[in-house]
Amino acid sequence: MMDVKTIPMTSAELNASDIQAVVEVLYSGRLALGPQMVEFECLLADYVGTRHAVAVIAAGLG
Repeated sequence: MMDVKTIPMTSAELNASDIQAVVEVLYSGRLALGPQMVEFECLLADYVGTRHAVAVIAAGLG
């Protein structure tokens, strides 16, 4: 049987460092295609065990 990892979509548990990270992105002026997005894609790819991951704003757009 495959070991399936899930990413919770509700009941987010945010701490002060999570909120500070969001504030830094907001003040950076780069809400999309910034360095944090690249870092997120790399971390997500590592988490799910693949070489690449692509972040999108919304799966229904485009």
